[in-house]
Amino acid sequence: MPGVGTVHGRGYKWVRDWLIPALKILPAEAPEDRRLLAAGWDLLSGVHFLNGGDNVSLRAEEESMRLAPDDIDFLGEYVGDCSHRGAFDRARKALDEYEQRFGPSPTLLKLRQDLEAACVNPCVLRDLAHWETQVGDALARFDPDAALSVLGRRRSAAALQWKACAHGAREDYPRFHAAWNRLLAGSTAVSLEYQFWFYLPDQAWNEPDFWKSLIEHTARFTKSCLLTQCYVDGLPARPGENTFVWRFALSCEFQLARSAKDLDHMRSLHDEYPDWPEVASHLRWFEEAATPPGRPASGG
Repeated sequence: MPGVGTVHGRGYKWVRDWLIPALKILPAEAPEDRRLLAAGWDLLSGVHFLNGGDNVSLRAEEESMRLAPDDIDFLGEYVGDCSHRGAFDRARKALDEYEQRFGPSPTLLKLRQDLEAACVNPCVLRDLAHWETQVGDALARFDPDAALSVLGRRRSAAALQWKACAHGAREDYPRFHAAWNRLLAGSTAVSLEYQFWFYLPDQAWNEPDFWKSLIEHTARFTKSCLLTQCYVDGLPARPGENTFVWRFALSCEFQLARSAKDLDHMRSLHDEYPDWPEVASHLRWFEEAATPPGRPASGG
């Protein structure tokens, strides 16, 4: 079972068209099948959690616990997620039900202690009734129209980013592009959240001008949850460079070369970063595509 990060980037259609249908048809009779299925629901919960679909995420984790009720790891994840959303009563109920079925244990006691500590000093990331959660839940249910209805006329940076996500889920590139441009025009500091990449439409992903706009406005981005983790981890930063800015800009340079199928640009990146595996593989593909039949590519 892949991890959340593996399936996350532009994963909306994969989750909608493959993961959820698979979870609905996989066998659940044998214990090992139920445990595998529980891991799939746990994966889905993690994806929705990253993308702000908090209520849908918790329901997916509850399905994991139903399928593998003795697995305290699923319970621990659920209790932690409830704590971060202020759903302390739901967490207590889950702990009580587990103890009634399987008895006390040191791990269970530690989960209770952590929960009570969270109640005293809460670190609630987002309330389950918050409008952003309503939007995230609607998108997690594959209902971008409902998400847009919740957003209404909101014009904050967060709302514009969510509108871009909703239009991305609909593969409505013109409206995605319009929301994106309004976000850039009205914000001097932009934090690109996980959901921005998850719902990114294919046309944007493969549009060089989209990546050019990211490069042009690099100084405005204060955080990008996914892009800077995908391609440049492990590469040495240039001396004196701001690590985030450098990683973000370099990631966008790669995506620009990829989307434009720019062989010279990809060669330049490979010359500077020969240990960058994605660049090396794309350079090889580009050179093979540019090589006449019967003549070997130069390699890279």
